Amino acid sequence: MKTVKSVLTITIVCSLFSFMVFLFGCFINDDSTFCKVVYIAGEGGTIDGISEQEIKYGEDATTVIAVPNDGYKFVKWSDGITTQERQDKNITADKSVIAEFAKIKITVTYTASEGGTIDGISEQEIKYGEDATTVIAVPNDGYKFVKWSDGITTQERQDKNITADKSVIAEFAKIKITVTYTASEGGTIDGISEQEIKYGEDATTVIAVPNDGYKFVKWSDGKENADRKDINITSPISVVAEFEFLYGGGRGTVFSPYLIENYTHLQNMSYYPDAYYKLVNDLDLAGIDHEPIFDDINFFDGSFNGNNNTIKNLTVNTESNFPSLFGFIGNGSVSYFNLVNVSVKTVNFNTVEAKHNYCVGTIAGVSYGFIHDITVSGMIIADGLYYDGIAIGGLIGMAGGTIANCVTDIQIEISNAQRNNDTGITMPYVFGGFVGVGDSALIRECGASGTITLTESSPNESTTGGLIGYYFTSREVATSIKDCTTNVEICGDTYYDAGGFIGRVDVASNTSLQILNSAVYGDITMGNVGGFIGRGSSYGLLNIEKCHTESAINILSQGAGFIFRFSCSTSTNSIIKECYSKCDIVGGADSSKEGLYSGSAAGFCFNVSNLNLIKCFVECEIFASSGTGFIYTLGNCNVEQCYFSGIIYAENTNVGFCRGIFGSRIKNCYVAGKIISENSRIVRGFSQVCQSSEIINCYFAGELIYKEGITINIIANVRNSNIKNFHTLKPNGDVEIIGGITDDLGIQIDITPYDSVEEMYYLSEKLNNDLDEEVWVDVDNGLPKLKYTAYIN
Repeated sequence: MKTVKSVLTITIVCSLFSFMVFLFGCFINDDSTFCKVVYIAGEGGTIDGISEQEIKYGEDATTVIAVPNDGYKFVKWSDGITTQERQDKNITADKSVIAEFAKIKITVTYTASEGGTIDGISEQEIKYGEDATTVIAVPNDGYKFVKWSDGITTQERQDKNITADKSVIAEFAKIKITVTYTASEGGTIDGISEQEIKYGEDATTVIAVPNDGYKFVKWSDGKENADRKDINITSPISVVAEFEFLYGGGRGTVFSPYLIENYTHLQNMSYYPDAYYKLVNDLDLAGIDHEPIFDDINFFDGSFNGNNNTIKNLTVNTESNFPSLFGFIGNGSVSYFNLVNVSVKTVNFNTVEAKHNYCVGTIAGVSYGFIHDITVSGMIIADGLYYDGIAIGGLIGMAGGTIANCVTDIQIEISNAQRNNDTGITMPYVFGGFVGVGDSALIRECGASGTITLTESSPNESTTGGLIGYYFTSREVATSIKDCTTNVEICGDTYYDAGGFIGRVDVASNTSLQILNSAVYGDITMGNVGGFIGRGSSYGLLNIEKCHTESAINILSQGAGFIFRFSCSTSTNSIIKECYSKCDIVGGADSSKEGLYSGSAAGFCFNVSNLNLIKCFVECEIFASSGTGFIYTLGNCNVEQCYFSGIIYAENTNVGFCRGIFGSRIKNCYVAGKIISENSRIVRGFSQVCQSSEIINCYFAGELIYKEGITINIIANVRNSNIKNFHTLKPNGDVEIIGGITDDLGIQIDITPYDSVEEMYYLSEKLNNDLDEEVWVDVDNGLPKLKYTAYIN
């Protein structure tokens, strides 16, 4: 029984222990309790350490590490521990844990640089050791693929067996395009002739530069501008600059001038305004509407030698300024040719808007160069001029250089010049048979013939001259006009001024103008006329010598055979010397009195002041309402060795020498003409008024023909003046030689009368008395003459 209980007890105890071992995972071995610890590596790794350990109850396991295989990463232990290395401690039960691993995911990135894109998945997540999908580096327009940043040079790539992150860049570069500019014969390229341009960018500017004598025509792709800048280039360019030789030969130098063979060559002068040219044959320009070759921007500074050839049938009808053959000549030289049958027609050029005078000629509108040895014939027509500042000349519209040995035969027709604006210009319209306006121009050995007709135009708005319309000195230089002749018929009406040689002259201070050896032969019909000069002034020095007029002058208002009106500064000492007038001067018929003459006329000057007139004379016939043999009115002048010999027929007042003498001196002068006064109220043999003046060593031997009842005197209205050694033929009848003396205190009157002309034949000794040199000479069976007349006649 006791044994049975013992066995039962042992059995129960063993059973309980077995249950405890089951319950706590431990087991007994050699009188000790042990726990089993197991470390298991999941797929993708190993256990570094003892993977299966028997640990005494309550003790620690040894350290193990979960080691991932290549391409894997440790994730965690199955019991949640996330550190790869672990050491389990105080083991009281069996333990089994698994190290969990996962394949590493690798990022592969494909990036495109500027100029391209990626065709394919540009950012991929790849498991370790697997392959990326294919991508292609695609260049944009104008770019090319260069390489991947890792050195691969194929555009398409597939990265395989990926074991690490990868990031590569597709590199692109702009395509470089070649642009080539080539010059054909006759020119060069200014700029980079061969350029390498990135796609879509611009080339640098190049210019097609012609060689001397050539012009640029076009580029081979049709572009016509010599300078070009190609932009946004997307394909290669190769173009050639094409050039053309402009002339018949030559190099444009003084020894090898460019040869002008045809009209095209002539027009091509505009390309080289500084070159030398030579005309090699005649040119017929019939059927061509010519445009002036040069203007005030591109003016001629070269040399044109016409080589004695002829240019004929030139027609100019242009809207531009400077209507003429050459247009605008700067410092250039134009010479040796004939311009025949030229026709120039003006337009109503708006000078106010253009801010420039309208200058019209045949050779040039404006010239400041050297024009010589040219003949011109033809016509200029101006119909409808409305704006101020018009200069028209038979050769040059406005000249400021030198003109020599040139001849014109031009018909200038001016009509309907109706000024509709007023800019303050005193001479808005200037017309000259040779030059319109002369600006300090030097003119020598030239001649003008033809006609200037002025009709249906605004009153008092024009100045006309047979040679020059208006001449002025603008620069401090000494200039001259000499050895020139005009035979220009000038026709207008009562409202206009004209001068047979120059319409108006103004000499500025500190300048001088000399007019020598020149003559006027053209007839003039105009309102106010000067046979040689119309009007003028001088604040510098004016010297007119050995000039004369021999023409028929029909005055419609007032006029004189040589100068109409001229005023000088008191300090200039300007002089007119050894000049004469042999004009027949007729005043227009008085419409209210049939058959009677009108207007006021003088044989030499009408009204002048502060001027010296030396050795000048008048031999002409004067028919007017009021006529004066030599000067109508004289102020502060010195007149020496001058005379009148001719006929005066006046309807109102006749005066043999000077109507009014004021503050002047008349010395060694005489009157020997015929004065017919059938209807006159007043006849004066020598002067009408002499105030504050002197008359010295003079005589009157004219024939007076008059009706009874009119006032006759040799000298009248003497006021505060001296008359010395004056000799006179007594008028018929009971006539007083002196018509009246006032303010006679301190004055001297010394007049010797003669009964006949024969008694006056030998006055030279008396007239030469007290002179430093012999001035008078006796003529056999005639009146004494001035000694210098032997030179003039």
